[in-house]
Amino acid sequence: MSHRAFMHSLLATAAMHAYIVGKASYYDIVHHKSLAVQEININLSDPVSRINDGNIAAVFSLLCVEESMLLPLMAQEGDGRDVASRQRLVHVSGLKRMIELRGGLTALDMNQCLRALIIWHVALHSVASFLPPYLPLPEFDPASDHAQEQPRRSSVRATESQMLKFCFDLGIDQSLASLLDDLSVLAAQLAHWLDDPQAPFEPLDLQTRGNMIQVRLLTKYTEAKSTSIPSPMENTLCLAALVFTVLVFQSRSTPAAQAVHQTALGQLLDSIQLTQPSEWAKMPNLLLWVLVIGTIGARESSRLPWFLNRLLFFCFDHQLEGVDRILKRIRPLLWVDQQLSGVFAELWNNAHAHVKDVLDKVDDR
Repeated sequence: MSHRAFMHSLLATAAMHAYIVGKASYYDIVHHKSLAVQEININLSDPVSRINDGNIAAVFSLLCVEESMLLPLMAQEGDGRDVASRQRLVHVSGLKRMIELRGGLTALDMNQCLRALIIWHVALHSVASFLPPYLPLPEFDPASDHAQEQPRRSSVRATESQMLKFCFDLGIDQSLASLLDDLSVLAAQLAHWLDDPQAPFEPLDLQTRGNMIQVRLLTKYTEAKSTSIPSPMENTLCLAALVFTVLVFQSRSTPAAQAVHQTALGQLLDSIQLTQPSEWAKMPNLLLWVLVIGTIGARESSRLPWFLNRLLFFCFDHQLEGVDRILKRIRPLLWVDQQLSGVFAELWNNAHAHVKDVLDKVDDR
């Protein structure tokens, strides 16, 4: 590997993982971090090398290392936690400046992997903290890949029209309606690829676009909340879509998934309660989708009973029995069968079993 700064940043990453499993010392991590910083500083004196892919990748890798050093396991070494926290801020500032000088993340288009990893990191931090991204993301173009245009037109026409129709009927802000439409296209493409790995979609591109939409949804929600008269319906749809993207595009163990439990679900619950029944009257399937997404997102959280109770009452009022009938209604909206249907079926069946047990005990009395 010819780029010494990037090489030592990777060795620091490897040493950190080896340390966790008892195969390296804490000194090994610090040693390679120090060498990486030295090489980065040498490159910064060269107008060409200072913002090339290798130097940006080295700073980004060190940023990830310092964040890992904040884990409780790593912070046992002296004042390591304070040092890692300060170093993290230094690397964030350096990365922002380097990418700014480079011309933004779009300028990394020749290194798609590095660009994608940074976008994922930005999105993860933004959703986990519910704060604006620390780096501006590239403009989103759902039809940028010409190879994807034909599947886009043929497989998601019904999905687009259904979501857009609901948004039109509700008088939803045009920018939010467009964002939800972009998400419905992406969800259909992801479902297509999961069904057929030979489909003309790049997994890296699908994941990157999913992360970018998460940030756009969070930005839209933050802007909507700051208006003089926020719309509970728009906030509900924005938050439900955000939960959907985290469920589909993030691992359950990531900070973003944990933030869904701590922040998004609570605000989604509040937004649903502020909507009026009359708003949902002509489009009950949209409310059903919101409640199902909330239920899946709330699994393993204290808010699960609230979403399940609302969902059970909804299904009772609309004479909906069984997972298949529920899924039939919400699939034309935003849905990815391969990642959500099994989880929902388990939650629904467990809830029904619990209700049956309660009713049986009442009958026994």
